[in-house]
Amino acid sequence: QVAAWNNASRFGAMTTSGGPQRFRVSALLAFAGLSGILAEGDRGKYLFVGVGARDGRWERDWLEAHAAAGFRFRPLLFEPDPEHAPALARLAAAFDGRFVPGAAWTRGGERRLLLNGGTSSGTILDLKDNSSENSTSFWVETVAFEPILRSEVSRLGPDSHIVMRMDCEGCEYEILRDLIVRGLACQFKQIYVETHAMFFPALNHLRPVDVTLPWLLGAPGCDVEVFVDNHYFIEKIWRDPERQWPANDGACASCPLLYRPLPPEIAGGSPVDASLATNGCPASVMPPCFEDGFTCELCCDLRKGLRGDERCWSRKTDWNRLGLLSYEFCCALMLPMHLVENARSIAIDSVGLEVASNWRETSRLLR
Repeated sequence: QVAAWNNASRFGAMTTSGGPQRFRVSALLAFAGLSGILAEGDRGKYLFVGVGARDGRWERDWLEAHAAAGFRFRPLLFEPDPEHAPALARLAAAFDGRFVPGAAWTRGGERRLLLNGGTSSGTILDLKDNSSENSTSFWVETVAFEPILRSEVSRLGPDSHIVMRMDCEGCEYEILRDLIVRGLACQFKQIYVETHAMFFPALNHLRPVDVTLPWLLGAPGCDVEVFVDNHYFIEKIWRDPERQWPANDGACASCPLLYRPLPPEIAGGSPVDASLATNGCPASVMPPCFEDGFTCELCCDLRKGLRGDERCWSRKTDWNRLGLLSYEFCCALMLPMHLVENARSIAIDSVGLEVASNWRETSRLLR
């Protein structure tokens, strides 16, 4: 019953408990580089901000690819894990940038618990003892993110071009709110953020923030292209018997409005910059669902209704046989809850579906 696609180099793998059948699922919309080709005179005004840089390998590849095309970004990298400090310091120096060894936060100088220490920048929590959900947690110093960013932006002057990749395992909510209220969020050309509301009980209530960011920051006068990566339903974390979807989530678990990032332009609203990629296909799209005549832009268009264009979900395709031809799966990357609750019956390469995975290859600056 499981359909198969080619293009294996771009797709992740999925297996079912019924046997060795496999099908290929497309990578999500990539975090494509800056909007439009920048003028020659603007070069040297580029800043790449990495919050949760880990060991810096992803950032190095991105910086080198853009430098080879004549777009030399200066990195500003944040990472609290001391294991990665030497590599990040070397990377920052190689591109005349700056490495900040600490956990980016709204305030500096605090001793806070870092979850998932040793793997990423982690989630910093207010706890009075050393207990946590993760045995690899440890205490780190925080650094005030906004003043450092403001200082770097002032060095660039007007007409600067700033992009940010944020994967800090939960700290994104407080940091982004701080940047918005302090007037810095609209300084970016693009923001890629991996959100984590459903992975930590203390953050579950922040789930609605995920989908509002592209709409909020894509407003006329701000024009930030926001890519939200919230692959909650396909994350391998649910295979751990200790981690379960919130039992009291009720109907919210199956509501696509909580998972499909909202486009910057809505019916009756002000027109936005046409270059905003998130105004067409959402970052949560599943490309194999679509074909000529039934494109993502058509099917996922919220101006046609809360489930996009209903005609898209009644046509006959392989997805019908799987029970997955729906707005929920194709536009919001939602799986039926019985598959999430029985996560061992299904295995998806969630890393292969991350929005950031193809950012370098599809960067508009490199075309």
